[in-house]
Amino acid sequence: NGHSLYVFNDEQPHTVQVPYELTLNEEDLIYPSNAERWSIQPPLVRIYFKQLEQEALKKHSEMYPNYKYRPNKKKQDLNVLEESLTFVTSQSQIPTQSSE
Repeated sequence: NGHSLYVFNDEQPHTVQVPYELTLNEEDLIYPSNAERWSIQPPLVRIYFKQLEQEALKKHSEMYPNYKYRPNKKKQDLNVLEESLTFVTSQSQIPTQSSE
């Protein structure tokens, strides 16, 4: 599947337009998720979005030839943040009012 679903999601409207004559409560409206809509698409639609996915990947590769996905580990990021805060607070000198 790759990223075809993501491309499909980008192409789908995020709101549903309702004629103003209709009065519906928000809870009366049923919005199918894009994943549900994707699962019922015919093969031709899936092929189209697969081609869009391939074009997007090719363009990304041309723009960023040395790109490699490297996810950050949240725990590691928090440790770096804590170390930075500790360093900053230990180095900072809070000005005090001296009496002369």
